[in-house]
Amino acid sequence: MGAWLVFIRERLPIPAYGLLAGGLALSGWALSNEAFDWKVLLGFVLIALFFAELRMMDELKDFKKDQIANPTRPLPRGVLKPIQVERAIRLLAIIMAIAALILFSFSPTAGLLYGVVTIYLWLMFREFYIGSWLEQRMFLYGLSHQVILIPLSLFSFSLHSTADIISADLYNSAGFDWALMVLGSFFGYEVCRKLDPKAHPMLRTYLHVYGAPKSGLIIIATAFVALAGAMMLADSLFFGQVGFCALFLPLLTPLAFFLTYVVLRRPEKYKMVEGLATLSLILHIWFPLLARMVP
Repeated sequence: MGAWLVFIRERLPIPAYGLLAGGLALSGWALSNEAFDWKVLLGFVLIALFFAELRMMDELKDFKKDQIANPTRPLPRGVLKPIQVERAIRLLAIIMAIAALILFSFSPTAGLLYGVVTIYLWLMFREFYIGSWLEQRMFLYGLSHQVILIPLSLFSFSLHSTADIISADLYNSAGFDWALMVLGSFFGYEVCRKLDPKAHPMLRTYLHVYGAPKSGLIIIATAFVALAGAMMLADSLFFGQVGFCALFLPLLTPLAFFLTYVVLRRPEKYKMVEGLATLSLILHIWFPLLARMVP
């Protein structure tokens, strides 16, 4: 148990992942305008399970790389054995699948969406069984591992909504607009956290693979996806100053990238770009709740 506590403290910190899971669970509820009930807690627990499973899968997939590039992480230094993590991954996958079946009995849409999340997450773990081909196409690899945020966000919303998964209502809803915001900001964050010019070549950061110009274009594209989601959400959700910030905050990240990597040519300052991407991500995840609470 002590080894798992070390793993959680170092690779699955409760405050950070609680912020992600809590924001997704509460914002999904806030968009529905329903009364606060036990389903918010259920959403939080199931989304937290998703992030725990995702983290363990990433740690196991990166084990051989981390032995060289990040030897101080728990798995490379022997705190846990890969087989222990693999068993935990399989156990959580079974729990998530059972949860999806139980959910289906009282909320078919939420159950189906959580089932989609569970199956897609397993395919991500197996690299869709085309790992070698996908590994050579970093943008496609990143996109294929980010689109899961669409059904995850819709799952949180559908727990409190009557929209049917087979009708157009769910995809024309505020929940889908918010899911686009989450996708754009999460993908942007994923790119911006992989811009360290001194990172080990084995880690294959976006900066190493694409260089500054193309990395900047990817960041701009993700910012506009988040911006499009925010603008569509403005049609269905009234918001004041918080909404104004959400509309334009995504654009600050590519501007900071352009300033850091093109104008000043100081890539060692990449943490500033990553920080803005992190702020944008947090705001977009929590945006519906903040818009509901802040005038």
